Amino acid sequence: MKRNLKNKTLGIAAAGLACAALAGCTVGPVTLPDIDLGFLKGVGIVTTSVADAESAIRDERDCGVDSAELVSPGTLTVGVLPTNTAPLICTKDDGSRAGIDVEFAYALGDHVGLPVTFKAVSSATASLGTDCDIVVGASTAAAGSATNATVVGDYAESAIGLFARGKQGELTATDLKGKTVGVQPGSVSERALSNANTGCVEQSFANINEAMSALGSGTIDAVVCDAYAGCYLAADYDDVNLIGTLDTPVALGVAVSSAKPTLTSAVQSAVDAVQSNGQLDVIKSRWVGQIGTLTSASMLQGITAAPAAAPDAAATAAPDAAAAAAPAATPAAAAAPAPTE
Repeated sequence: MKRNLKNKTLGIAAAGLACAALAGCTVGPVTLPDIDLGFLKGVGIVTTSVADAESAIRDERDCGVDSAELVSPGTLTVGVLPTNTAPLICTKDDGSRAGIDVEFAYALGDHVGLPVTFKAVSSATASLGTDCDIVVGASTAAAGSATNATVVGDYAESAIGLFARGKQGELTATDLKGKTVGVQPGSVSERALSNANTGCVEQSFANINEAMSALGSGTIDAVVCDAYAGCYLAADYDDVNLIGTLDTPVALGVAVSSAKPTLTSAVQSAVDAVQSNGQLDVIKSRWVGQIGTLTSASMLQGITAAPAAAPDAAATAAPDAAAAAAPAATPAAAAAPAPTE
């Protein structure tokens, strides 16, 4: 079953986890549990705690960030944007955050040698250097117009995806003629599909959870929605995959203040390490499977390129329909009422 890609890592239940809609959501640090091994110290087996060991690892990896360049000395404060949604970021019942952005940020913190905290921000340009040190999920397309921010790396993409049974590249825009395609009414994805003039029959669903369920049961032929959110939900359905995108994917990276040279250098080094050593691939596979990197070559053949859009939202799904497991943390299940995209 496809769901195994999310659950086989650890058999940790996703009970009690509610991602605030596959839209606007936020899980805690992926760290080892704080296990009390004090009883072993008496026999000379253990001399440090888990917390001490983690701190020592960060110290060894210290990249030399100038404390004066941090909004909170000794801590890497990570800004999260309201436009980023599950599976990039979502919220558990206890208020802690989970998702690709969160795990990626913790990996960066380990390489930089700093503990990580998160803060919701309205934008990178308004928050860098005052409310946060870096902003995850920043669009590289917007980086050129920013005067106070530099975007490094490209760990994820924003795009509108077409999901159907089959493999990527097997369908073209022409193949959609007469097919029933599920969309969320009023969403950017719906407008993109309408503008594509494929001749398909659009069927509205309250959220993409319901649309994907209909695709899984065979009552519709395809679903158009945010590519990452769709991959997150498609893992529950055999042979349902991302076939292609309806727009040119936009890369997402890490924004850093242009006025913070040592921090920028340290973050760039950390991003390069996490992307090259396989950590990023492992993180993404837990949430979206083997999606790879979405580029202009991922576009559905016969579709005219359009700007990438904001993600669709998803409403409450069945407990096992949007759950994912990660080491020592339980990534999010899809959740709550879905706002209009």
